[in-house]
Amino acid sequence: CPLGLIEGPVLSYASSASGDGGRTGLDMPFTMPFTFGLIGATYPRLVMDVAGDSTVTPTIYFSGPVTDPEVRTDSGDAFKFKGLTLTAGETVQADMASGAVRRGAAASNQVTDDMAAYGAVDWAVSSYFEWQPGRHTLTFHNTTGTVTVQYRERRLTI
Repeated sequence: CPLGLIEGPVLSYASSASGDGGRTGLDMPFTMPFTFGLIGATYPRLVMDVAGDSTVTPTIYFSGPVTDPEVRTDSGDAFKFKGLTLTAGETVQADMASGAVRRGAAASNQVTDDMAAYGAVDWAVSSYFEWQPGRHTLTFHNTTGTVTVQYRERRLTI
């Protein structure tokens, strides 16, 4: 393939079902000042080492049960839905390359265009993004549901 891009296989990273929601109580050894209540709430994070020498555009799959799914990257990008509830077995796909937002059932592996899902994107904070080669962290800001990220590494050829 002279003077083009060679794409690798699809790489897929999936979150666990939920974060730990934070912890309560005191940690040993004690340190002053004491803090009580919810400390350090965490959300599921995915860390991807993007290889290659060209940008990649991920596809993000949100799977229910979840309400208003949201992801944020370590570089400040975000993709968030507002007023969208997915039941168990439902999935929404956000394709950063094409700009498509599709909804479907994960079990059937069928995802169809859905203007209601596209209309539920919170465009005040959401944007399509791409990643340069290197390490990237994506945080799923929900305590239910899962997120899966897929992309293809790309290499320039001469």
